[in-house]
Amino acid sequence: RSQLAELTASPKCSTPTRLSLTTCLMLVRNMSVVAGADQHSVCQGDTVQLSSEVIGGSDTVTYEWTSVPEGFTSDEANPVVTPDTTTTYQLVVTDGDVQVSDEVSVIVFPLPEIELGEDMAICAGDTATLDAGEGHASYFWSTGDTTQWIAITEAGEYWVSVANEHDCSR
Repeated sequence: RSQLAELTASPKCSTPTRLSLTTCLMLVRNMSVVAGADQHSVCQGDTVQLSSEVIGGSDTVTYEWTSVPEGFTSDEANPVVTPDTTTTYQLVVTDGDVQVSDEVSVIVFPLPEIELGEDMAICAGDTATLDAGEGHASYFWSTGDTTQWIAITEAGEYWVSVANEHDCSR
């Protein structure tokens, strides 16, 4: 509660001759917001559910999500995102005259790189080696092998799935 007083002095005297008091009532809604994510670290290509929890305020609020790096905007309360790189999501919630904000960061781990090379032909009785490259945390070949490389003696189609130290796989 604040008061505003207006004093007007008459040119003929040095003391105020009129005193007008106006009472101003200002209602401030107590409001806060918490921005969250269902996962705080993901592999590249994974989706993340962002969330907002508004405490206090009125029933009518607006949401404004942005990101650093730039490129994402949403006016939804709980949007779904698929970040390519580590991203901080900033949320501003407005309730009439009251504006509150929070942010949440999502760390994005890259997918492992695989290069098996060109398709090849092998002759009966020959052996070819397929190498998925070193440095991966785990390997799984279509043959059931779990090593960096396999030796094949039969024509066919072979694939490998590798995972890095963050359990991101390709």
